[in-house]
Amino acid sequence: MRLIAVAMAVFHLYAAVTGAVNTQNAIHLLFALPLIFLGYSCRARDNQRLPWFDAIPVVLAIAVSGYYIMQFDRIIYELGYLMPTTYDLVFGLLAILLLLEACRRAIGLAFPILVLIALLCLFR
Repeated sequence: MRLIAVAMAVFHLYAAVTGAVNTQNAIHLLFALPLIFLGYSCRARDNQRLPWFDAIPVVLAIAVSGYYIMQFDRIIYELGYLMPTTYDLVFGLLAILLLLEACRRAIGLAFPILVLIALLCLFR
């Protein structure tokens, strides 16, 4: 977990020195979401092994970030006037669910409930 945190810090220092990186948001989530899911595990305490069900959101977070990084050009340049693909919708919904769960684990239930209320206002 410390290695991920150090790599995240080095990446952000690199991005700050060299200028804006187009996929910086996805790379940030690639580091941050696994850190949250590993740091705020459902069952693991101190030096115990990570439960298998806590590894699932880590793998899904890596998949979501990887999809966005690989499809970045198409998403940014074509999605403004084209319909999203089924994969875009699936990975987008998965990203929202992972972020809601990460917020619930890190700061409690109030913020994800507030976000869900705001999302429901979209469909009004």
